[in-house]
Order: sequence, then C-alpha cells, then structure tokens
Amino acid sequence: MKILVIGSNGFIGKAVCHELRSDHEVFCADRSVDADFKIDLLEKESIRKVLTDISPEIIINCAGVVENSEKAILTNPVVTLNLLQVISELKVRSRKIVLTGSAGEYGEVMGNEAVKEEVALRAESFYGRSKILESSVALYFKDVQKLPVVIARIFNPIGIGMHPRFLLPKIIATVSGTEEGKAGKIEVNRLDARRDYIDVRDVAGAIKDIAEKKTKHSTYNIGSGISTSNKELIDIIIKESGLREMPQIIESSNNPEPHLADRADIGRIKSDLGWIPKISLENTVKEIIKNK
Repeated sequence: MKILVIGSNGFIGKAVCHELRSDHEVFCADRSVDADFKIDLLEKESIRKVLTDISPEIIINCAGVVENSEKAILTNPVVTLNLLQVISELKVRSRKIVLTGSAGEYGEVMGNEAVKEEVALRAESFYGRSKILESSVALYFKDVQKLPVVIARIFNPIGIGMHPRFLLPKIIATVSGTEEGKAGKIEVNRLDARRDYIDVRDVAGAIKDIAEKKTKHSTYNIGSGISTSNKELIDIIIKESGLREMPQIIESSNNPEPHLADRADIGRIKSDLGWIPKISLENTVKEIIKNK
C-alpha cells in the first residue's frame, strides 16, 4: 500500500518509516528538507500539495510538539485540524488515518490498576491538554465527517536517538561521566515516581498493525504494560553500564508526585490486533548505552 508518514524525521516517525518499508510503498514527509516530501502542517496549501501528489491509501501523522509548553497547546490541535480538514476537502480515499496521542492525556489517575482507554482524560499540563484537544478534533472528524481516524495513545517511548532532554538519556549521560572518572550526581524529582517505558520499535510495530489491520476502536494504548520506578530505572542503567562505583543519587522533591498514568492496559490492542511488545526495558537501555 501507499503510506504517507508525516513527521518522518522525528523520533517515532523514523522508526515507523523503517518498520513499514519492507511491506509497503512509504512516502516520508517532514518540515525539514531531508525527506521525500516537505510538508508544513501549519500551511494547508502545503498539505494539499503533498496529498494530491501522493494520493496515499494510509496516512500516519507522527508530527507535533512534544515539549510541555504553550507552544504545544497552540500547535498540536491546529496541525491535526488542518490535516483532517484538507483530507476532508480533497475527499482523500484513505483506508486509515493514524494519529499519535499520548499517555499524558490521562493526567492524574485513581488507583493502581493499569490504565484503560476509557479512563477519563484529566491532564493539567500544557502538553497533556494539547493532546486532549488534538484527540477531540480527531474524533470529531471520525464521528461527524466519517474519516477513518484511529488514535495511537503512546506511553513513554524510548530508544536510540531519543532527545537528550528526557530522563533516561540524562541518567545515562551522568553514568557515562562517572565511568570516565567524573563526579557523578543523578538528580531525579522522586525515586518512587513511576512510568511505563516502551521501545520505539515496538511503538512502530503497533502503529503498523493499527494501519494494516481492521480496528474495532478509535483509540489504542501503546505501552509495555509494566510500571517502572525511577529507582528501578537507575538500577538497570547502572547494571547495564557495568559501573563499579555508585554515583550520588539526589531527590529534588520531598513531596510525592501526583499518580500519573504509569502503566498502560494493553488488553485492547492485544485482543483486536494481536500486538504485544517484544523488547525489554533492559535490552533497550543496553542498546542506548552501547550507542551513546
């Protein structure tokens, strides 16, 4: 099939393009010039040109602002609105339109159970709110305009090439400095804070399944289904680094953080599409360390 991947130079977009190429005719589009097609989702004419030139059977949008800032809330809903409006106006006959959501949409959750897709979206951060608005726009076009939209709600993607501002590469950089004899201090907000980490290649595999297979639902969680604390994450990094001398670990907050969505319930995507994550957190960490 002819598949258009937007945001192809991003962390997730690159992995998705790589995953799809063996089975499909993949067209990579990004704001940068290093792509098959240049596209700017803030400019409708740019979207029209790319869609007209390609006439894709499947559209996957991995583009968007991932930082927690006003820019996210001013950008993410708008780019999705622009994309879906143009698809609707051009009457693009796509089999599937896959959009990337985020676990950040859930915000603070009650209880310790794995988070299902039906859980109320209670995000308070700029980023989480931006993704809620984006999802709301997408579901409007699905329900009212009858576009074949499916949202892949991704938890915490990790892997080689992830942005250094995130916690995992920051800790690895500190541990690497300790290996070289520098004074290492690992600072985290809380050691007991927990997240669900998922290898970006598993994310790409899940998006491929959503794109290719018949979907019964409009939203699917993509995660490992495992909750990992910052303390456990640090222990894995230190073990995989072969570090002999422990760095100093500092908690910057005395107050427990709100209980955010820290474990995905992936029962829906397992049941509907047969997808399961294949790559362990330990293996991903080992590969990141090896390629640092």
